[in-house]
Amino acid sequence: MKVLIVSEYENGPGAAVASHRLAKALADRLDENPAPGREKVSYAFRFAAQAAAPMEHCARHHVGEKSAAEHKPLPLRVHQYLSYKETISADPGKSVWRPMATASARFCLRRYYARCESDLRGLIARGKFDVVNFHNVSMMLDHSFVTEISQQVPVFWTMHDCHAARLRAYKFNALDGSPRTNPRTLLTVHRDTRQRMMRDARHLAFIAPSRWMAAVARDVYGSRFPIHHVPYGLDARDFFPIPASHARTLLNLASSEELTLLFIASSLENERKNLRVLLDALALIPQLPVRLLCLGEAVRTEIKDDRVMFLGRKSTVEELRTAYSAADVSVVTSLIDNLPNTVLESLFCGTPVIGAKAGGIPDMVREGRTGWLFDPRSPQQLADRIREVFFDRAMIAAVAENCAMFARRRFSRSMEAERYERLFIEARGKFQGS
Repeated sequence: MKVLIVSEYENGPGAAVASHRLAKALADRLDENPAPGREKVSYAFRFAAQAAAPMEHCARHHVGEKSAAEHKPLPLRVHQYLSYKETISADPGKSVWRPMATASARFCLRRYYARCESDLRGLIARGKFDVVNFHNVSMMLDHSFVTEISQQVPVFWTMHDCHAARLRAYKFNALDGSPRTNPRTLLTVHRDTRQRMMRDARHLAFIAPSRWMAAVARDVYGSRFPIHHVPYGLDARDFFPIPASHARTLLNLASSEELTLLFIASSLENERKNLRVLLDALALIPQLPVRLLCLGEAVRTEIKDDRVMFLGRKSTVEELRTAYSAADVSVVTSLIDNLPNTVLESLFCGTPVIGAKAGGIPDMVREGRTGWLFDPRSPQQLADRIREVFFDRAMIAAVAENCAMFARRRFSRSMEAERYERLFIEARGKFQGS
């Protein structure tokens, strides 16, 4: 069994972290001691990580490298268009330019895709893979390429967001009720590429990490393609509880009776991740002795609440394990999300989660068992949840005891790899018999 995993980022954003972990797990499962150049799992990516964790037993392929030099302005032009589209959307007088801007962005993106697709086409031809597993690839290739490859080899497309089905990552309403599309890639992709995929793709299936994402896929594709629900998995050797006192010492946090909350996002200003509702909730309980640890990038820090501490971006397993263990409770406030790594990592570290009733978060946050749910549009409801756990530390301790056991039983790394392997073997058998 030879498998090619394709991700636009080698590691970094949440989807890339998940695909990177899967590649490592599959490589360890399929071939413990491969000869160099004969690995059974290959990992192809467009954007290399500056400090990715090493992947033993797995071949790395950096595709589309020349396109960065040959077409350096192209991604920038696309992003400029997306910003421009946001500006003109409120001014109907400028809408006459939108078709021209859209066509230009599509042309630029098509050229940008070309190099990545050419490299992948050659890699797939040379590698003679039994299965190709696409992950987040919206800035790397389009649906027509997936259709092409599905006619040659079994293809699985893992849906870390809605792009594979909806041609956009997420669509949601902001706290003020205004609609948001995140990111704004819809108009840079021809809708007919999805229609051609529905018509012409042959050996294609989708994998959804959450039940919510599986429902999104079924809503678009119905019974046209198989849709499998396979949650992410973590390695309990990476994420596990350490004493809170030790973790707080490592973070230079003073011991206190305050309730320690944790919020993590790659960008603290990401509107979809919704830090705002947590800050508004804290404003409703100004006298409550809590401290909020925020991990992630922040350009603007116009927050005047002294209870909020910014610890910067931390991405290593050791740093994250320490942060989760230092907190009494993690808070995940996304307006919409798939199966956030932050929830799983927190549970593996024995830290309960106050989580939004949105997307796939309730798959992991079970009321009273691994945490507590709230409406991500209600600061008052979140404030009530924080007040409730503050005055019942015994409840936190009882839920914390259950977290790690629940997570290891339902979201283990070995379980995820086993499910993927089973799907791959079944698809290979059907393909060879067709």
